[in-house]
Amino acid sequence: MPPGRYRGIALAGCALLGACNDTRDLAPASPDTPWQFEGSKEAPAPLATAPVAAKRFAVPENTAVQLPSPADINPDHVYSLVELIDIA
Repeated sequence: MPPGRYRGIALAGCALLGACNDTRDLAPASPDTPWQFEGSKEAPAPLATAPVAAKRFAVPENTAVQLPSPADINPDHVYSLVELIDIA
């Protein structure tokens, strides 16, 4: 097959796939109005009952990790790229 035929088949495939995507209803009517969420048109799922008492969950502090010391940054100094990389 000539290369032009492959290009034509690929273009037709992209056009068919692009026609399947309908996003006209996703944007608001005008640019100055905010987008509003529209719920599903299907029947809503029944709400679960709230537990009587919520359990407390806490993550213990990780003592193996040591945070680096804060960098001494002088606001009056103009830093070069090398110095900024060293600070980072």
